[in-house]
Amino acid sequence: MKRKLLILAPILATSTVALAASCTNKNDQTDKELAELKLRISRLNSEYATEKSELQKQLETLKAKLSVEISDKDQKDSTIADLQRQLEELQKQVETAEGKKVKKNNLSARTLYGELVKFLAEDFPKTMQDQNPEAFNSNKDLFNQISESVKLSAEEFKTTPEDFKHLFAWQSAIFYNLNRAQLVAKFIDDPSNPVTVLTPKSQLMDELFNWRIKDLDRIIQELSYDSYKNDKKDELIAQVKDAKEKYQKAKDESSLFAHQIAKWFELERESSDETKGPIWDIVNLASPQYRSLLPKFNLPTFKISLFPVYSQIVDEEFKAEVKKELLEMNTSYNKWLKNEGVGYIYSIRFNDLYQRAKVVTDTIRTIAKDPENINYYNEFETWNDLKKFVDEAKLTLFETFSVDYKNEKDKIDKIVDFEIDRSKVGSFASEFYKNYSNKNNDETNGIYDYLWKDFYIKYNKLIENINKMPKSTFTNSYARYTQYLILKKQFKLSINLINLYANLGENIDDSSLKELLKWDNSEKFDKLIENEKETNAKAKKFISDITDGLIFNPLDENANKEKVKTLFTKVLVFKTKLEKELSPEGDWIQYFAENDEIKNQLLTKFHEFFKLVNDINNKETIDSSEVKKINESAKKLWNEMVGTASNTDNETQSIFGKFNKTLIKEGYSVQADDSDYKGFISIFEEIRDTLNNILSKLSENHNATIEKLLKNIDTVTEYGKPWFWLSLPDGVRSKFQEELKQSLDKVSEIIKNNPHDNESLKIEINNVLDKIGSASDGAPQKGLLTIIFDDLNSWESNIQNIENRKKRAIKTAKYIPGQEVFVLLRYWKNNNFAKTTSNLPDKNTHPDKVLSSFLNKLFNDFSNNSKYKLITSIKGNEDYFDTEYFNKDPRTPLIVYNEFKDLETKYAEDLLKFINSDSQDKLSAKKSLVESREKYYNYINSFKEKKIFPDTWVRFSGDKYNNSDEQDERFVSSTLLGFVADAYALSDMIDNFANKKFYEE
Repeated sequence: MKRKLLILAPILATSTVALAASCTNKNDQTDKELAELKLRISRLNSEYATEKSELQKQLETLKAKLSVEISDKDQKDSTIADLQRQLEELQKQVETAEGKKVKKNNLSARTLYGELVKFLAEDFPKTMQDQNPEAFNSNKDLFNQISESVKLSAEEFKTTPEDFKHLFAWQSAIFYNLNRAQLVAKFIDDPSNPVTVLTPKSQLMDELFNWRIKDLDRIIQELSYDSYKNDKKDELIAQVKDAKEKYQKAKDESSLFAHQIAKWFELERESSDETKGPIWDIVNLASPQYRSLLPKFNLPTFKISLFPVYSQIVDEEFKAEVKKELLEMNTSYNKWLKNEGVGYIYSIRFNDLYQRAKVVTDTIRTIAKDPENINYYNEFETWNDLKKFVDEAKLTLFETFSVDYKNEKDKIDKIVDFEIDRSKVGSFASEFYKNYSNKNNDETNGIYDYLWKDFYIKYNKLIENINKMPKSTFTNSYARYTQYLILKKQFKLSINLINLYANLGENIDDSSLKELLKWDNSEKFDKLIENEKETNAKAKKFISDITDGLIFNPLDENANKEKVKTLFTKVLVFKTKLEKELSPEGDWIQYFAENDEIKNQLLTKFHEFFKLVNDINNKETIDSSEVKKINESAKKLWNEMVGTASNTDNETQSIFGKFNKTLIKEGYSVQADDSDYKGFISIFEEIRDTLNNILSKLSENHNATIEKLLKNIDTVTEYGKPWFWLSLPDGVRSKFQEELKQSLDKVSEIIKNNPHDNESLKIEINNVLDKIGSASDGAPQKGLLTIIFDDLNSWESNIQNIENRKKRAIKTAKYIPGQEVFVLLRYWKNNNFAKTTSNLPDKNTHPDKVLSSFLNKLFNDFSNNSKYKLITSIKGNEDYFDTEYFNKDPRTPLIVYNEFKDLETKYAEDLLKFINSDSQDKLSAKKSLVESREKYYNYINSFKEKKIFPDTWVRFSGDKYNNSDEQDERFVSSTLLGFVADAYALSDMIDNFANKKFYEE
């Protein structure tokens, strides 16, 4: 892809004019000549500005004199004539000082735009209000909306110059207003009550119609050539001719400005219930600046001419001079780029020179691209403007002669080659490898996993990347050098932070320092453990209370009324307690927060049990059957709510039930979702499914089906079958096989000997199904409350988890000064972020693609990280500093935040000062740091006492780390350290670029 700065072959003229002798021979240029040229241009600009200013003052004075009243008519006429002559003379002098004006046409987009604004915002609404008040009032909001919008847009265009750069902006603004003329078209041509706005016809609007007519003529001409081939040629010509006639007719029939606007709107209507304008079927209005035709015309090189109502240069002499001068510049700049410039000019190191050269080459390209463009290049108001442009272009070219990029490249290549070579003694790479490659042996307190592992990977990879970078051009070499400088800055800050307390001569385990910094967060974890124990105790009491309340010992069958009454009293007491504790204010309701249905069933079933006991208790006499009902209901309530260890409801257990009990005894799981259990019971399921299938088709012959089923029971213990891996005591598997086969004897006999005895078969199958039983027989049954009980019992493990977190947090918090990193990150965000982003080179537009991409990726990698955002997003609202009144001190979150920020800012500045100070200043820097640190920590340590509840990311804690292998989740000491190292290294480098500091010692 060619870069924008490169100039295409000259197309402005056919002859080549040599650049001025003063800048043709590079070897003849000296720094003195360059300085003299700069000084001459500076003086000329200064003298011109001063002379013009003085003449302008004199001109204004004369104009003021002309306005003075003079009583005597003859004297007045004479004085005015004399002053007028002086005025004309001064005007000529001003024009001379400004330079010869470039001749322009008398067209103006600004004028047409102003006419449209006045018509849409004033003339048309006022006339509507006068001539058709009913229609005006019904559309009043729309009129007001259009008027306000038009006026607002007009304000934005007040200072917009009418030059080439803004050509399309003016065109779009005028088209936009014309396309808003739907109301004009509606009411001007209303046959029942036409509105007449007496604003005169605009000659500038006629120019728009002429523009379309001329371009449509050009299209017709292109379509009419014999060489033009298209199956629909005649149809296309007819279409364009019809459009041309409509534009011509609209122009001819428009006697007022309102007619012009309305008819233009109809011809260029974009979309509505009406037919869209004919131009939409010709011009591709989705193309850049609306200059291409629709694909159906197959005229890809045809261009609609530039917008006509615009101030344009008509000075042929001036245009010839522009072409001559720009051709010279084009030749000279092309020569420079091809011979020297292309190797270095795109580097960020020479960005200022690049930008100035780009102004020159962009101007050349703009004017050379299309013969029409030069007419619109109103950036040149006077001949002096052209001269100034040429002088500055030459000056820029002169500066290229003093660029010694080869020497610079040689120096930085040698520096980087040495520093990233691991084999060179004393190089950055060799020292890094020597000191940090063996850190994987340091497993003490897990510091390798949390710090050194990723630390080594990061910097080793950066060294390798730099080593692989090309250096074929200066641009490549400087990008490589910059990445090396950033690497050094990242590494230096990282090591200084890791060694912060050692450099301060402090021991982080010192009791007084530990009390101030509270780096281990023991108080926080101890509080969590205390709260968790209290929560667990309450949960255990809840389980105990509710299970005790649901246990009712069975009554003897011969129980008397007194015993039933005693039971009723117990049931009533628990019913009252249950209703109270499960009310919105109750202590137990919290355990049912996500299980509202279980709560409702518990209340419903207990009320049913209470009603049964209450009804029986109210009877005069109680027999054994009623006692039995109470016992069965109590047992059912317990089983449904709490569950059973195993199902023992039936004295005679089913085969399935006995099988389940055997499995449990032998240590097998009987959970429905256990894959082994599913295999073991598959033979039972097959028997049940087969028998149920026979029941549904009693009239059919099932002899083969029952034989297959019996065979499957016989072979169930063979290799590859469900019971092959079932390990039970000797003879137990065979016993179950035999029992299953025997249960089917009578069914098999009926099917073989009495195939039509459907009733007997049906009775026997149901007997077998009862005898076989179901998977729930003999297996533990979970009650509804088991879900809640299991959840609450798991809470006990939370205490151990917190204790483990506490131990891990205490260990990992020592690896780097986490709170200090938080402080520096927030300081960087508040003070460096905006400046860095504004000066960061745009990766899409900056010519130094490699370096700009690297810098942007470095920035995005840390600034888009979710943890970085949590640390740096602290604000002065209750989401980050929730507050309560403390000793009648009404502190708001904003007040707290401002106090916090002031102290943190001072601490950050002292941290940076200490880290960056040399040995001579270390002592005073340490003193300042210790003082600001004490104030900062005392303040954040007082939050609890002052009832200030900060966001969890205000303060660092080792338990925030996540030693996951997943990179998106991984957040360890080296991750946090990387944020601050990357941020400060990047902003320091960007600041250097902004301050023109491109090299470091």
